[in-house]
Amino acid sequence: MSILGEKGLLSFGVTDPAAASAFFRNIGFHSVGEAGFAERLNPAGSAFHAACREVSERIQNSSPMQIDNSPPVAAGRFNSPEEASQDEDSPAQDAGSLNLFDGSSVLQCSRSDVPGVELVYFSSRIRETCDHLQKQGLRPGCGGDIRFQASGGMGVRIRPRDCEPSVIPMGLTLHQLPVDGVLNTAYYPNPFCGILVAFICPVEDLQESISCWEKIGFLLLETHRGPYPHAVLSDGIHSIGLHETGDINGCGLLYAAPDMKMRLARLEAKAGLDIRACTQAGRRTYDASIMGPEGIWIYLTGF
Repeated sequence: MSILGEKGLLSFGVTDPAAASAFFRNIGFHSVGEAGFAERLNPAGSAFHAACREVSERIQNSSPMQIDNSPPVAAGRFNSPEEASQDEDSPAQDAGSLNLFDGSSVLQCSRSDVPGVELVYFSSRIRETCDHLQKQGLRPGCGGDIRFQASGGMGVRIRPRDCEPSVIPMGLTLHQLPVDGVLNTAYYPNPFCGILVAFICPVEDLQESISCWEKIGFLLLETHRGPYPHAVLSDGIHSIGLHETGDINGCGLLYAAPDMKMRLARLEAKAGLDIRACTQAGRRTYDASIMGPEGIWIYLTGF
């Protein structure tokens, strides 16, 4: 279990949730609970889904987190209780929010005057989490939600379980697939994008960022050095990609599929999508990107 919470989702704070929702619907997402949602819950059968859940639990149980004895984290800062109480337009705000799912990513689009994105967790152990992060050298405000800026500029918010949406489905990511399922496209839940690899963000120092994320419970799943250094970490709830490269335009969702060329053709046939080919020469971390409203990026890669 992640020290940060038992469930989670990725929250986009946007000035127009309806426009953001329309963008995600156009690339394979459904609103949680609507027609088509059930098909995204278990795209490959219960036995396969159980195998993926087993991999996810293994990631959580393998976390390097040491609750009592972890050394301090060098980067990151919590909002003080005063700052938290003043932040009424945060990305995790419930009013006017829309929850979306494509079988891989669980997203929330919330109205906010200041666009942004947060990894949101829902925890029944807010006090224990607060105490642990204080031992990391951080200064959490524990009078409600816990919020801080993690390495790479990623916002993290931990909320009590009574703030949790009624349904948070389990999404499948690339690193949860059993080895014999990686090349089977039937296991890739989003018909246009494929399967989530990670939510990626640029960083200045890859190794330092890896260390900071490991200190808050993330397990290093893969790392690549030059020419484009990047890594993927997970705590079993969220997967994070750290990219020490100018190859990405900004934070966004990275999707992968073995038949990505065919999927890109389907996306290019749709109206209203700003699809951009990657112009980086040589080895690169994605093949194309889609720019959504208010700085939302989707990256697509084949293999």
